[in-house]
Amino acid sequence: MDFLTILNKSWEILSVSFLNQELFFILLPIYANWILSEIFFEHRLEEFGTYFSNGFAMLWILMFYGKYLALNFSLSVGWVSKLILFGFLCFIAAFLMVNALKGKKIVKYVGKTREVSFLIIFATPIFYGVLNFDLTYFIACIFLFLIIETILYLLHKLIPQFKGEKLDIESKES
Repeated sequence: MDFLTILNKSWEILSVSFLNQELFFILLPIYANWILSEIFFEHRLEEFGTYFSNGFAMLWILMFYGKYLALNFSLSVGWVSKLILFGFLCFIAAFLMVNALKGKKIVKYVGKTREVSFLIIFATPIFYGVLNFDLTYFIACIFLFLIIETILYLLHKLIPQFKGEKLDIESKES
């Protein structure tokens, strides 16, 4: 596995959501939420309500997953593995929502919009059978995560806070 293979797989992961109509309409709200959160809501200020909303967004996508599982029921290894993935993601969504409501600090590390969006965006093409999970896919996901994290870090340094966020921070400090 060479670097060009990882780049090609990375491009495939990024583009499949826009080329496949079903994935596009499922993931469009996730992309929109992610972009808006990066620019406006999680630029400097992070709140437990955001982490709760991220868990709820996962539940929204999981409704589509559940429908897919129900319509494609079979006792095959592929279907059972998707059921396990579905259960794991349900656990994560519930974990985020419950711990955000309780004000547990762990959600500050695992419940950010970026991480939740990555998980949903990378899991959905596998779940719907559009892309196959293998070692190259896994490495490409890690590569994309690192590249996008770096780009967003730099953007956060360049993009000034919007006025509403500044006012929210100031009101919390006083």
